[in-house]
Amino acid sequence: SFYLHQKTGSRYVIICRAKRESDQEPMIIYRKINTDEKWVRPESEFFDGRFIKQDLFKTSKKEKT
Repeated sequence: SFYLHQKTGSRYVIICRAKRESDQEPMIIYRKINTDEKWVRPESEFFDGRFIKQDLFKTSKKEKT
């Protein structure tokens, strides 16, 4: 699966989850698919609706029949 950023339309893949050292806040480490840039964001922000989970391989109804 990948995540689509609603504002930019960019696609990202989660690499792993981590904790910020200073306050133990859960963080998401993720990378942009087409540039391989790595990013870190608090988990609460990542899952607040700005990213939408997408399937890598979506099959259309026509392909199933």
